[in-house]
Amino acid sequence: MKSFLCILFYSFFLYSSRITGPIHHKEDSDKRPKAHSGRFLYAGEVPRFKSRDIELTASKLGLTLRVQAWVTKDLVDSYYSQLFNRWKNINDALRDKRLSVYLSHYKNILKNEEMYGVDKVWLKVAQNYMKNVYDDFTLKNISNKNQEDLKLKLSLEIKKFLLTEENENKNKAKISEELFYHHMGKTFTATNEREGYIGYITLVYPMAGGEEGPTHFPFEKFTTIKFPTSNDARWWSDKWGESFGGFPFLLLHDQIGFHGPIDRKSRLNTWFLQRGYVSHSCLRLDGNDIIEILQLYPEDFKSIGNYSAKVTILDNFDVIDWDLDGKKEVINLDYYSLPYNISQASVENFSVKKQRKLFWINHPYAQNFFDETDMTMNNIPQYDLTGRKPVIIGSYNKAPLSFFSPRKNRIIQYFEEGVKKIQNDGHYNDNLGDYPPRYFRKY
Repeated sequence: MKSFLCILFYSFFLYSSRITGPIHHKEDSDKRPKAHSGRFLYAGEVPRFKSRDIELTASKLGLTLRVQAWVTKDLVDSYYSQLFNRWKNINDALRDKRLSVYLSHYKNILKNEEMYGVDKVWLKVAQNYMKNVYDDFTLKNISNKNQEDLKLKLSLEIKKFLLTEENENKNKAKISEELFYHHMGKTFTATNEREGYIGYITLVYPMAGGEEGPTHFPFEKFTTIKFPTSNDARWWSDKWGESFGGFPFLLLHDQIGFHGPIDRKSRLNTWFLQRGYVSHSCLRLDGNDIIEILQLYPEDFKSIGNYSAKVTILDNFDVIDWDLDGKKEVINLDYYSLPYNISQASVENFSVKKQRKLFWINHPYAQNFFDETDMTMNNIPQYDLTGRKPVIIGSYNKAPLSFFSPRKNRIIQYFEEGVKKIQNDGHYNDNLGDYPPRYFRKY
Protein backbone atom coordinates (compact mmCIF):
# COMPACT_ATOMS: atom_id res chain seq x y z
CA MET A 1 0.00 0.00 0.00
CA LYS A 2 1.12 3.46 -0.75
CA SER A 3 2.04 6.05 1.80
CA PHE A 4 -0.14 9.10 1.60
CA LEU A 5 1.56 12.42 2.13
CA CYS A 6 0.38 15.86 3.07
CA ILE A 7 1.86 18.98 1.47
CA LEU A 8 0.49 22.43 1.80
CA PHE A 9 0.30 25.60 -0.27
CA TYR A 10 0.50 29.27 0.74
CA SER A 11 -2.04 31.71 -0.70
CA PHE A 12 -4.12 34.54 0.78
CA PHE A 13 -3.98 32.74 4.09
CA LEU A 14 -2.24 29.54 5.14
CA TYR A 15 -4.05 26.80 3.26
CA SER A 16 -3.90 23.21 4.40
CA SER A 17 -3.09 20.64 1.72
CA ARG A 18 -2.75 16.90 1.68
CA ILE A 19 -1.06 14.70 -0.85
CA THR A 20 -3.27 11.97 -2.16
CA GLY A 21 -0.85 9.12 -1.82
CA PRO A 22 0.82 7.25 -3.18
CA ILE A 23 3.37 9.45 -4.82
CA HIS A 24 1.41 9.29 -8.02
CA HIS A 25 2.67 7.17 -10.90
CA LYS A 26 1.63 8.72 -14.22
CA GLU A 27 -0.02 6.73 -17.00
CA ASP A 28 -0.81 7.37 -20.66
CA SER A 29 -4.23 8.25 -22.05
CA ASP A 30 -5.33 9.10 -25.56
CA LYS A 31 -5.42 12.73 -24.45
CA ARG A 32 -1.98 13.10 -22.90
CA PRO A 33 1.11 10.91 -22.48
CA LYS A 34 1.98 10.31 -18.83
CA ALA A 35 -1.28 11.82 -17.67
CA HIS A 36 -1.84 12.49 -13.97
CA SER A 37 -5.20 10.74 -13.85
CA GLY A 38 -5.01 7.37 -12.12
CA ARG A 39 -7.03 4.37 -11.03
CA PHE A 40 -7.63 3.76 -7.35
CA LEU A 41 -9.29 1.03 -5.32
CA TYR A 42 -10.61 1.43 -1.79
CA ALA A 43 -9.18 -0.93 0.85
CA GLY A 44 -10.82 0.62 3.89
CA GLU A 45 -13.46 -0.34 6.42
CA VAL A 46 -16.48 1.98 6.12
CA PRO A 47 -19.79 0.12 5.74
CA ARG A 48 -22.19 0.51 2.86
CA PHE A 49 -25.49 2.22 3.69
CA LYS A 50 -28.78 2.85 2.01
CA SER A 51 -28.68 6.33 0.48
CA ARG A 52 -31.62 7.54 2.60
CA ASP A 53 -29.55 6.86 5.75
CA ILE A 54 -26.69 9.22 4.80
CA GLU A 55 -26.66 12.99 5.35
CA LEU A 56 -23.79 15.29 4.33
CA THR A 57 -23.22 18.76 5.82
CA ALA A 58 -20.74 21.06 4.10
CA SER A 59 -19.55 24.14 5.99
CA LYS A 60 -18.02 26.72 3.66
CA LEU A 61 -16.77 28.83 6.57
CA GLY A 62 -15.34 25.91 8.53
CA LEU A 63 -14.11 24.19 5.34
CA THR A 64 -15.37 20.82 6.53
CA LEU A 65 -17.64 18.09 5.26
CA ARG A 66 -19.43 16.04 7.93
CA VAL A 67 -21.06 12.69 7.18
CA GLN A 68 -23.79 11.35 9.44
CA ALA A 69 -24.78 7.80 8.47
CA TRP A 70 -27.54 6.02 10.39
CA VAL A 71 -26.88 2.46 11.51
CA THR A 72 -29.38 -0.41 11.71
CA LYS A 73 -28.92 -3.71 13.55
CA ASP A 74 -29.02 -5.46 10.19
CA LEU A 75 -26.07 -3.37 8.99
CA VAL A 76 -24.02 -4.37 12.04
CA ASP A 77 -24.97 -8.04 11.55
CA SER A 78 -23.87 -7.92 7.89
CA TYR A 79 -20.67 -5.92 8.47
CA TYR A 80 -18.37 -8.96 8.47
CA SER A 81 -19.82 -10.11 5.15
CA GLN A 82 -19.36 -6.65 3.65
CA LEU A 83 -15.69 -6.52 4.59
CA PHE A 84 -15.00 -10.13 3.64
CA ASN A 85 -16.53 -9.64 0.19
CA ARG A 86 -14.65 -6.35 -0.23
CA TRP A 87 -11.37 -8.12 0.52
CA LYS A 88 -12.27 -11.12 -1.69
CA ASN A 89 -13.06 -8.84 -4.61
CA ILE A 90 -9.67 -7.13 -4.25
CA ASN A 91 -7.89 -10.46 -3.75
CA ASP A 92 -9.45 -11.99 -6.88
CA ALA A 93 -8.37 -9.00 -8.96
CA LEU A 94 -4.83 -9.03 -7.60
CA ARG A 95 -4.45 -12.65 -8.72
CA ASP A 96 -4.80 -11.51 -12.34
CA LYS A 97 -1.35 -11.00 -13.88
CA ARG A 98 -2.71 -8.12 -15.95
CA LEU A 99 -3.19 -6.11 -12.76
CA SER A 100 -0.31 -4.32 -11.04
CA VAL A 101 -0.07 -1.98 -8.06
CA TYR A 102 2.21 0.95 -7.35
CA LEU A 103 3.47 1.56 -3.81
CA SER A 104 5.51 4.40 -2.37
CA HIS A 105 6.63 5.68 1.04
CA TYR A 106 7.88 9.11 1.99
CA LYS A 107 10.86 7.74 3.98
CA ASN A 108 12.21 6.12 0.82
CA ILE A 109 11.63 9.30 -1.16
CA LEU A 110 13.60 11.30 1.39
CA LYS A 111 16.61 9.06 0.72
CA ASN A 112 16.82 10.37 -2.85
CA GLU A 113 19.92 12.56 -2.95
CA GLU A 114 18.71 14.34 -6.09
CA MET A 115 15.52 15.51 -4.43
CA TYR A 116 15.15 19.24 -3.90
CA GLY A 117 16.01 20.30 -0.35
CA VAL A 118 12.83 22.33 -0.02
CA ASP A 119 10.78 19.24 -0.87
CA LYS A 120 12.58 17.21 1.79
CA VAL A 121 11.74 19.78 4.44
CA TRP A 122 8.21 19.90 3.08
CA LEU A 123 7.80 16.14 3.45
CA LYS A 124 9.27 16.12 6.94
CA VAL A 125 6.71 18.65 8.10
CA ALA A 126 3.94 16.84 6.21
CA GLN A 127 4.32 13.80 8.46
CA ASN A 128 1.74 15.48 10.69
CA TYR A 129 -0.94 14.66 8.12
CA MET A 130 0.21 11.60 6.15
CA LYS A 131 -1.14 8.70 8.17
CA ASN A 132 -1.91 5.55 6.19
CA VAL A 133 -3.42 2.36 7.55
CA TYR A 134 -0.88 0.37 5.49
CA ASP A 135 2.21 2.45 6.29
CA ASP A 136 4.14 -0.34 8.03
CA PHE A 137 3.52 -2.76 5.20
CA THR A 138 4.43 -0.23 2.51
CA LEU A 139 7.70 0.69 4.17
CA LYS A 140 8.74 -2.96 4.53
CA ASN A 141 7.61 -4.04 1.04
CA ILE A 142 8.42 -1.08 -1.13
CA SER A 143 9.71 -2.85 -4.27
CA ASN A 144 7.25 -2.68 -7.16
CA LYS A 145 9.33 -4.99 -9.38
CA ASN A 146 8.18 -8.40 -8.12
CA GLN A 147 4.48 -7.81 -8.60
CA GLU A 148 3.24 -11.33 -7.90
CA ASP A 149 4.94 -11.48 -4.50
CA LEU A 150 3.93 -7.90 -3.71
CA LYS A 151 0.26 -8.47 -4.59
CA LEU A 152 0.08 -11.65 -2.53
CA LYS A 153 1.51 -9.92 0.53
CA LEU A 154 -0.68 -6.87 -0.02
CA SER A 155 -3.83 -8.99 -0.19
CA LEU A 156 -2.95 -10.67 3.09
CA GLU A 157 -2.27 -7.29 4.69
CA ILE A 158 -5.63 -5.94 3.54
CA LYS A 159 -7.38 -9.03 4.91
CA LYS A 160 -5.55 -8.65 8.22
CA PHE A 161 -6.60 -5.00 8.53
CA LEU A 162 -10.22 -5.46 7.49
CA LEU A 163 -11.05 -8.72 9.27
CA THR A 164 -8.53 -8.72 12.17
CA GLU A 165 -8.41 -12.14 13.85
CA GLU A 166 -11.26 -14.50 13.06
CA ASN A 167 -12.61 -16.70 15.84
CA GLU A 168 -14.13 -19.93 14.55
CA ASN A 169 -15.98 -20.51 17.85
CA LYS A 170 -18.12 -17.42 17.40
CA ASN A 171 -21.09 -17.09 15.08
CA LYS A 172 -20.86 -14.64 12.21
CA ALA A 173 -23.26 -12.16 13.85
CA LYS A 174 -21.05 -11.98 16.97
CA ILE A 175 -17.89 -11.59 14.88
CA SER A 176 -19.63 -8.94 12.80
CA GLU A 177 -20.68 -6.95 15.85
CA GLU A 178 -17.20 -7.06 17.37
CA LEU A 179 -15.66 -6.07 14.04
CA PHE A 180 -18.04 -3.14 13.62
CA TYR A 181 -17.19 -1.67 17.02
CA HIS A 182 -13.49 -2.37 16.50
CA HIS A 183 -13.41 -0.34 13.28
CA MET A 184 -16.25 2.14 13.73
CA GLY A 185 -16.61 2.42 17.51
CA LYS A 186 -14.88 5.80 17.82
CA THR A 187 -17.18 7.26 15.17
CA PHE A 188 -20.39 5.65 16.48
CA THR A 189 -23.00 7.38 18.65
CA ALA A 190 -25.72 5.19 20.13
CA THR A 191 -29.24 6.62 20.14
CA ASN A 192 -32.84 5.46 19.66
CA GLU A 193 -33.76 8.89 18.28
CA ARG A 194 -34.92 7.31 15.02
CA GLU A 195 -37.16 4.28 14.97
CA GLY A 196 -35.43 1.27 13.45
CA TYR A 197 -31.90 2.58 14.06
CA ILE A 198 -29.40 1.96 16.86
CA GLY A 199 -27.32 5.11 16.25
CA TYR A 200 -25.12 6.73 13.65
CA ILE A 201 -21.49 7.17 12.65
CA THR A 202 -19.84 10.57 12.16
CA LEU A 203 -17.01 11.14 9.70
CA VAL A 204 -15.38 14.54 9.13
CA TYR A 205 -13.25 15.54 6.15
CA PRO A 206 -11.31 18.69 5.17
CA MET A 207 -12.77 20.63 2.24
CA ALA A 208 -11.87 23.45 -0.14
CA GLY A 209 -14.39 26.13 -1.09
CA GLY A 210 -14.90 28.63 -3.89
CA GLU A 211 -12.32 31.37 -4.38
CA GLU A 212 -14.94 34.11 -3.87
CA GLY A 213 -15.51 33.05 -0.29
CA PRO A 214 -18.11 31.22 1.81
CA THR A 215 -21.16 33.20 0.71
CA HIS A 216 -20.81 32.38 -2.99
CA PHE A 217 -21.33 29.22 -5.04
CA PRO A 218 -22.61 26.72 -4.21
CA PHE A 219 -25.28 28.73 -2.40
CA GLU A 220 -26.59 27.83 1.05
CA LYS A 221 -29.41 25.31 0.76
CA PHE A 222 -30.71 21.79 1.26
CA THR A 223 -29.90 19.84 -1.86
CA THR A 224 -29.00 16.34 -3.04
CA ILE A 225 -26.27 14.57 -4.97
CA LYS A 226 -27.47 13.97 -8.53
CA PHE A 227 -26.12 10.45 -8.81
CA PRO A 228 -27.57 9.58 -12.26
CA THR A 229 -25.30 12.24 -13.82
CA SER A 230 -22.33 11.80 -11.45
CA ASN A 231 -19.06 10.02 -12.25
CA ASP A 232 -17.26 7.46 -10.13
CA ALA A 233 -13.89 7.93 -11.88
CA ARG A 234 -13.63 11.04 -14.04
CA TRP A 235 -10.26 11.15 -15.74
CA TRP A 236 -10.61 14.04 -18.24
CA SER A 237 -12.35 17.37 -18.89
CA ASP A 238 -12.21 19.25 -22.19
CA LYS A 239 -11.97 22.46 -20.14
CA TRP A 240 -9.77 21.36 -17.22
CA GLY A 241 -7.75 18.56 -18.79
CA GLU A 242 -6.73 15.78 -16.39
CA SER A 243 -7.48 17.88 -13.31
CA PHE A 244 -10.22 15.57 -12.01
CA GLY A 245 -7.54 12.90 -11.71
CA GLY A 246 -9.63 9.72 -11.99
CA PHE A 247 -11.52 10.52 -8.77
CA PRO A 248 -15.32 10.65 -8.35
CA PHE A 249 -17.28 13.72 -9.40
CA LEU A 250 -20.53 13.91 -7.40
CA LEU A 251 -22.84 16.45 -9.02
CA LEU A 252 -24.94 18.86 -6.95
CA HIS A 253 -26.30 21.13 -9.67
CA ASP A 254 -25.26 23.09 -12.78
CA GLN A 255 -21.86 21.39 -13.15
CA ILE A 256 -21.06 22.14 -9.49
CA GLY A 257 -20.28 19.26 -7.18
CA PHE A 258 -17.88 17.43 -4.88
CA HIS A 259 -14.72 16.22 -6.59
CA GLY A 260 -11.06 15.48 -5.98
CA PRO A 261 -8.30 17.89 -4.99
CA ILE A 262 -7.48 19.31 -8.50
CA ASP A 263 -4.13 20.77 -7.40
CA ARG A 264 -1.03 18.69 -7.95
CA LYS A 265 2.61 18.92 -6.98
CA SER A 266 4.38 18.20 -10.26
CA ARG A 267 7.84 17.39 -8.88
CA LEU A 268 6.34 14.67 -6.70
CA ASN A 269 3.76 13.55 -9.29
CA THR A 270 0.94 13.72 -6.78
CA TRP A 271 -2.32 15.44 -5.89
CA PHE A 272 -2.91 17.57 -2.80
CA LEU A 273 -5.94 19.24 -1.26
CA GLN A 274 -5.78 22.87 -0.17
CA ARG A 275 -8.13 23.53 2.74
CA GLY A 276 -8.92 27.04 1.61
CA TYR A 277 -10.81 29.15 -0.93
CA VAL A 278 -9.21 27.93 -4.14
CA SER A 279 -11.96 26.37 -6.23
CA HIS A 280 -13.91 28.06 -9.03
CA SER A 281 -17.24 26.99 -7.52
CA CYS A 282 -17.09 23.32 -6.62
CA LEU A 283 -16.28 21.78 -3.24
CA ARG A 284 -12.97 19.90 -3.33
CA LEU A 285 -12.05 16.89 -1.23
CA ASP A 286 -8.94 14.80 -0.82
CA GLY A 287 -8.88 11.92 -3.31
CA ASN A 288 -8.98 9.30 -0.56
CA ASP A 289 -11.90 11.05 1.14
CA ILE A 290 -14.18 11.38 -1.89
CA ILE A 291 -13.53 7.75 -2.80
CA GLU A 292 -14.42 6.74 0.77
CA ILE A 293 -17.60 8.82 0.70
CA LEU A 294 -18.73 7.10 -2.50
CA GLN A 295 -18.11 3.74 -0.77
CA LEU A 296 -20.81 4.62 1.75
CA TYR A 297 -23.48 4.58 -0.97
CA PRO A 298 -24.97 1.57 -2.80
CA GLU A 299 -22.87 -0.11 -5.47
CA ASP A 300 -25.20 0.92 -8.30
CA PHE A 301 -25.15 4.60 -7.37
CA LYS A 302 -26.62 5.59 -10.74
CA SER A 303 -29.92 4.04 -9.64
CA ILE A 304 -30.18 6.12 -6.47
CA GLY A 305 -32.00 8.94 -8.26
CA ASN A 306 -31.69 12.69 -7.92
CA TYR A 307 -33.45 13.30 -4.62
CA SER A 308 -32.50 10.78 -1.91
CA ALA A 309 -28.80 11.56 -1.25
CA LYS A 310 -29.22 14.51 1.12
CA VAL A 311 -26.72 17.38 1.41
CA THR A 312 -26.86 20.53 3.55
CA ILE A 313 -24.68 23.42 2.37
CA LEU A 314 -23.98 26.13 4.97
CA ASP A 315 -22.31 29.50 4.49
CA ASN A 316 -21.34 29.47 8.17
CA PHE A 317 -20.01 26.94 10.67
CA ASP A 318 -21.44 23.49 11.21
CA VAL A 319 -22.35 23.48 14.92
CA ILE A 320 -23.79 20.32 16.43
CA ASP A 321 -23.71 18.03 19.46
CA TRP A 322 -22.42 15.23 17.26
CA ASP A 323 -21.75 12.71 20.07
CA LEU A 324 -24.76 13.62 22.25
CA ASP A 325 -22.64 14.60 25.25
CA GLY A 326 -24.77 17.72 25.82
CA LYS A 327 -22.21 20.11 24.31
CA LYS A 328 -22.52 21.67 20.88
CA GLU A 329 -19.23 22.10 19.05
CA VAL A 330 -17.94 23.74 15.88
CA ILE A 331 -17.02 20.89 13.54
CA ASN A 332 -13.28 21.02 12.88
CA LEU A 333 -10.41 18.58 12.38
CA ASP A 334 -6.66 18.54 12.99
CA TYR A 335 -5.74 19.20 9.37
CA TYR A 336 -3.94 22.50 9.18
CA SER A 337 -1.57 24.73 7.29
CA LEU A 338 1.88 24.74 5.79
CA PRO A 339 3.33 27.23 3.29
CA TYR A 340 4.32 26.13 -0.19
CA ASN A 341 7.97 26.63 0.74
CA ILE A 342 9.38 26.24 4.23
CA SER A 343 12.82 26.61 5.74
CA GLN A 344 14.29 24.12 8.18
CA ALA A 345 14.27 26.83 10.85
CA SER A 346 10.50 27.29 10.52
CA VAL A 347 9.46 23.67 10.91
CA GLU A 348 8.29 24.02 14.51
CA ASN A 349 5.84 26.78 13.55
CA PHE A 350 3.86 24.24 11.55
CA SER A 351 3.28 21.61 14.19
CA VAL A 352 -0.34 20.58 14.68
CA LYS A 353 -0.29 22.14 18.16
CA LYS A 354 0.63 25.58 16.82
CA GLN A 355 -1.53 25.31 13.73
CA ARG A 356 -4.62 24.72 15.86
CA LYS A 357 -4.47 28.47 16.52
CA LEU A 358 -2.64 29.84 13.49
CA PHE A 359 -5.04 28.33 10.96
CA TRP A 360 -7.93 30.32 12.41
CA ILE A 361 -5.90 33.43 13.20
CA ASN A 362 -5.00 33.62 9.49
CA HIS A 363 -8.42 32.55 8.16
CA PRO A 364 -9.69 35.55 6.15
CA TYR A 365 -13.38 34.98 6.96
CA ALA A 366 -13.30 33.28 10.39
CA GLN A 367 -10.52 35.11 12.24
CA ASN A 368 -12.89 37.64 13.82
CA PHE A 369 -14.93 34.86 15.42
CA PHE A 370 -11.95 33.03 16.89
CA ASP A 371 -10.88 33.38 20.52
CA GLU A 372 -7.45 31.78 20.89
CA THR A 373 -7.50 32.02 24.70
CA ASP A 374 -10.08 29.24 25.04
CA MET A 375 -10.21 27.83 21.46
CA THR A 376 -13.79 28.87 20.82
CA MET A 377 -15.76 30.59 18.09
CA ASN A 378 -17.78 33.51 19.42
CA ASN A 379 -21.05 35.05 18.25
CA ILE A 380 -21.41 32.73 15.28
CA PRO A 381 -24.75 32.16 13.51
CA GLN A 382 -27.19 29.59 14.87
CA TYR A 383 -29.35 27.76 12.32
CA ASP A 384 -32.80 26.26 12.29
CA LEU A 385 -32.43 23.27 9.95
CA THR A 386 -35.94 21.86 10.30
CA GLY A 387 -37.63 23.80 7.50
CA ARG A 388 -37.33 23.95 3.72
CA LYS A 389 -34.02 25.81 3.85
CA PRO A 390 -31.37 26.73 6.45
CA VAL A 391 -32.49 29.77 8.44
CA ILE A 392 -30.39 31.81 10.88
CA ILE A 393 -32.38 32.29 14.08
CA GLY A 394 -29.75 33.71 16.43
CA SER A 395 -26.17 33.17 17.46
CA TYR A 396 -23.99 31.09 19.76
CA ASN A 397 -22.20 33.24 22.31
CA LYS A 398 -19.38 30.68 22.61
CA ALA A 399 -18.93 27.36 20.84
CA PRO A 400 -15.80 25.24 21.33
CA LEU A 401 -13.93 23.78 18.40
CA SER A 402 -13.94 20.01 17.92
CA PHE A 403 -10.69 18.31 16.96
CA PHE A 404 -11.43 15.28 14.83
CA SER A 405 -8.42 13.36 13.54
CA PRO A 406 -8.03 13.35 9.75
CA ARG A 407 -9.01 10.03 8.23
CA LYS A 408 -6.08 7.77 7.47
CA ASN A 409 -5.65 7.03 3.78
CA ARG A 410 -6.98 3.74 2.46
CA ILE A 411 -6.70 3.83 -1.34
CA ILE A 412 -4.32 1.92 -3.61
CA GLN A 413 -3.23 2.92 -7.09
CA TYR A 414 -3.41 0.11 -9.64
CA PHE A 415 -2.94 -0.50 -13.36
CA GLU A 416 -4.55 -2.91 -15.82
CA GLU A 417 -2.42 -4.13 -18.69
CA GLY A 418 -3.69 -3.16 -22.13
CA VAL A 419 -6.11 -0.49 -20.88
CA LYS A 420 -5.64 3.04 -22.16
CA LYS A 421 -8.15 5.68 -21.20
CA ILE A 422 -10.26 6.97 -24.07
CA GLN A 423 -13.46 8.96 -24.31
CA ASN A 424 -15.87 6.06 -24.43
CA ASP A 425 -19.11 7.35 -22.93
CA GLY A 426 -19.11 11.07 -23.64
CA HIS A 427 -18.34 11.93 -20.02
CA TYR A 428 -14.76 10.70 -19.65
CA ASN A 429 -15.75 8.24 -16.97
CA ASP A 430 -13.33 5.36 -16.53
CA ASN A 431 -15.31 2.17 -17.11
CA LEU A 432 -12.78 0.42 -19.31
CA GLY A 433 -11.35 -3.09 -19.18
CA ASP A 434 -12.19 -5.77 -16.63
CA TYR A 435 -11.13 -3.74 -13.59
CA PRO A 436 -12.45 -0.18 -13.75
CA PRO A 437 -12.73 1.52 -10.33
CA ARG A 438 -16.39 0.52 -10.09
CA TYR A 439 -15.34 -3.15 -10.11
CA PHE A 440 -13.98 -2.73 -6.58
CA ARG A 441 -17.36 -1.58 -5.27
CA LYS A 442 -19.07 -4.81 -6.40
CA TYR A 443 -19.43 -6.91 -3.27
